This record gives sequence, structure tokens and C-alpha cells, in this order.
Amino acid sequence: MDFLFNSTSDNRSIYLFDGVYPWTAQSVIKDLIKMNKDSSEPINMFINSPGGRAIDGFAIIDVMNVIEAPVNTIILGSAASCGSLISSQGDKRFISENSELMIHEAAIQGFGAIDTRSGEYEEMMKDLKGLNDKVSNIYADASGKSFEEISELLGSKKDIYMNPKEAIEFGLADAVLSKEELSNIKLSEAFAKINL
Repeated sequence: MDFLFNSTSDNRSIYLFDGVYPWTAQSVIKDLIKMNKDSSEPINMFINSPGGRAIDGFAIIDVMNVIEAPVNTIILGSAASCGSLISSQGDKRFISENSELMIHEAAIQGFGAIDTRSGEYEEMMKDLKGLNDKVSNIYADASGKSFEEISELLGSKKDIYMNPKEAIEFGLADAVLSKEELSNIKLSEAFAKINL
């Protein structure tokens, strides 16, 4: 996939620069597992993602949380929806000065007609409630806020955007990536390793 910058052998960086779908999750997970097998040194995951399928994001998060190597997350641009779930799981969580983070409730996209007689609507709403409970739990654990507080917030607005300062205050990022640190990243043939 040309739109997903894969890690190179000479650094420990992963680039999630697309939506979160099965093919992007597969690539990121393969890189995480390979890098963890090679060394327990930190892995840097650069994120500029509009989000995608929550289940694919959960797969990435599960691997991030079980490998031995720490995973730093660095938001360059936007970590929205499922992208912000992933970024929130970094051992160290950075956001560049001009980036944003967006959180919201999960949504289910249905196909075809659904009526109340079939019971499909109730089943779909039950599934959506379970999905939103997982999302709220992840944000609550990452931010230090309660499950109830996160659930109420996500249910009150469609999309909640945060600038770097707001993301740090909310507890979903740890520090703004300074211009000096950002200058160490070379957006050329390969992204250079950044020591965080």
C-alpha cells in the first residue's frame, strides 16, 4: 500500500498515515511484532489518521499493550476517532504544535432496510452500546478520567476536537513535540529516528 509508509530496517519507526482498516492494521501489527522481536528498544509510531474501524484499532492497541518494547506515539496532523484511541495508548504520547486530536462515540454503518419487527435494530443498538463501552474504557484508562465521565462527554457531542494544549490537559497526550525535536524528523526517503 503506497499510502502507508512502512518502517525501514534502519530505524524503529512506524507510520500510520491512513484510515484504520484491516490492511493498515495488518501492516502496523506486523511492524510492531517484528521490531519487538528484534529489540526491546522504544518504537516510535507516527500518526496522521482520520480513524476507521474500531475493531482494527483495538487489534493494534492489543499488540501495543502486550509487546515488551515501549511504543511512543507522535501525532503529526490529526489523530481522529480510532486514530486518537491508538495514539492514547503510547508509553510516551507526543503531539506536534499544529496537530489536533478528535474523540467521539463509535458508529455502526448498516446496509439495507432495518425494521423493528425483525429485532435487528435492538441487536444493532446492543452491539453499538458494547462498542461504545470499550471506547469509553480505553479513553478513561488513558486519560485518568472515570468511565462515566467519558461516556457522558462522548454522548453529549458528535465530535470533540482538541488542540495540543487541550489534549494534554484532557490527559490524552503528554507533551507537545517542540520544533527542535520535530526538525529531527526527515520527511524524505525514510523518516529518521527521533530520540524522545
